[in-house]
Formats: sequence, C-alpha cells, structure tokens
Amino acid sequence: MAKTATGDGTTLRIRLTVPEIKTLVLTARYYERSMGIFRHAVMLTAPGEIKSKYRYVREESSWLQQFADAELNRAEASAAPESDVAFTPLAAIAFWGRLLSSLDSARSRRKLTREEASRRHHLADKLASETARLYGRKPRLVLDLVGTRRQREAGWMWAYLNPTSPT
Repeated sequence: MAKTATGDGTTLRIRLTVPEIKTLVLTARYYERSMGIFRHAVMLTAPGEIKSKYRYVREESSWLQQFADAELNRAEASAAPESDVAFTPLAAIAFWGRLLSSLDSARSRRKLTREEASRRHHLADKLASETARLYGRKPRLVLDLVGTRRQREAGWMWAYLNPTSPT
C-alpha cells in the first residue's frame, strides 16, 4: 500500500454517489470562495502568521480540488451510480471541515438549495462516521489531524468524536 500524507498508509474507503463527489468538488475551495475578493487584501496586508495559515489553506484546497476532480472523472467514466473513494485521513477530515463550515455559515447556507444542503449533511455524516471509526483505532492520528483545522471546526469535530468530553 502506498504511503499517504499521514505517512502510515491509512486509507478510508467511503462509498459515494456521483452527486456526492460533485459536492466534494464544490467544497474543495470553499474557504477561498467564502472569502471572496477579500482574500487578496489578506495576502497583501496580513501579518506573517496569517499569511502562512492562508497559504496552507490555499495549498490544501488545491490538492483537495485535484483529488475531487480525479474522483469525479473516475466515477463518471465508470458510469456506476456509486463508487468507493479512497481518502487519506487528512483529506477526509479536510473535506469534513469544509462541509461543516459551509453548513454553519448563514451566508453560505442561504446560497444552497435544500437538496444540496441535505447532500452536504449526509456527506458530512459519512465522513464523520468513518473518521470516528478511525479514531477508535488510531486516536492520536485523528487528534493530530483535527488539530490542523480551524478552531470552530475542530470543536464541532471533537464534539462528534468524543461527545462525553467537557470541551
């Protein structure tokens, strides 16, 4: 098995429909789209730490976009209604975070059709469920990866993964 971004070859296989994979494509660059034109001002005026975080988000968004596009091409070429998508733990958690953020933001939610919002909830639940399974086997890995997310996202994720925690 090939090594992944986590370095240990761990893969999460999740069965997705073509519309769900299209939702991954739409959410890959969610943060950049939600910032709009303001993102250019951030890169020009923000302190170094903020610029560094934004560069990380941009790079992550780029490889998530490539991943989602490749999976969509593969799924459409197979003409099957569903396909198994192999996520690295980092990719699964990054997509889960973007889905949660897009559903939590009132501005983003208003732009979603009822069908798309429902699809995002369902997809977020699939990613959450597989991440919870991984958490049962490799809690340190999941904890480290959730720690790469924005504070609000990490809080939502942690509440799902460890609901009895006082945090």
